[in-house]
Amino acid sequence: MKKTDYFLLTFVLGSLILFVFSGEIKIGLIFRFILALVVLGLFLYTKVKPVKNSLTPNLKKAYSIIEIFFDKVFNFMGQIIKPVAIGTNVSIDISQIIILIILLILLLL
Repeated sequence: MKKTDYFLLTFVLGSLILFVFSGEIKIGLIFRFILALVVLGLFLYTKVKPVKNSLTPNLKKAYSIIEIFFDKVFNFMGQIIKPVAIGTNVSIDISQIIILIILLILLLL
């Protein structure tokens, strides 16, 4: 497995553990803070992706870390959820919307 696979697996398992033990106030706050950071990362990922070649080297390095994580998640979701046709030869990938909804629901728990 690649390093990114280990990172993704660690993040998912860590989130699951935090979710199970989120009854305690401190762990619940940490879990919500992490989810809020993931939602923020998702927002930044979608806004910066069209102009990623114009980023400064420092920001490009930070963006590449976020991109590795979200690309893995979106590739996995793309296998499960197919794009929705919204017109003739036009379709949109709704995996980002579904991930956002899941994260917001988890944030509200």
